[in-house]
Amino acid sequence: MLQSWVREAIFCLTKLHGTILGRGIQKRTLSEAARIHKSKVAIITGSTQGIGLAIARRLAQDGAQVVVSSRKKLNVDRAVEELTAENLSVSGVVCHIGKEADRQRLVATALEHYGGIDYMISNAAVNPFVGNILDSTAEVWDKIFDVNVKSTFLMAQLSVPHMQKRG
Repeated sequence: MLQSWVREAIFCLTKLHGTILGRGIQKRTLSEAARIHKSKVAIITGSTQGIGLAIARRLAQDGAQVVVSSRKKLNVDRAVEELTAENLSVSGVVCHIGKEADRQRLVATALEHYGGIDYMISNAAVNPFVGNILDSTAEVWDKIFDVNVKSTFLMAQLSVPHMQKRG
């Protein structure tokens, strides 16, 4: 049986990406949408542009309080400014997910600003090699696994205990 936080994460992603399951995105009024994630807190890695920023925006539009993050302070500041200009509840923090202290700071920011964590979305990733995969080096694979796999696991280790406290 799935843990409740896993069911909630799947529900969240299903709502965000209804088209993945072929159902299309449902149109809701702003007041209906704001109830979906009301009082929920989300931390999102790699969330200052592209898909990560779109997830942050949608969760905040649907009522969540969101902590965006990126390796670069300039990107964090720009994303926070953009989203708060839309009257969304967003804060941000510099976080290189490959660094333990940064991962801890991301979690601590959510706890300090919003009192807990309901969703942890791991969006940050690297692809340091372009070309034939057989030409890549062990160092390239180490970096891919450290950032894309290991860091996601380590973020979950830090986040899930706080998510479990909130049900």
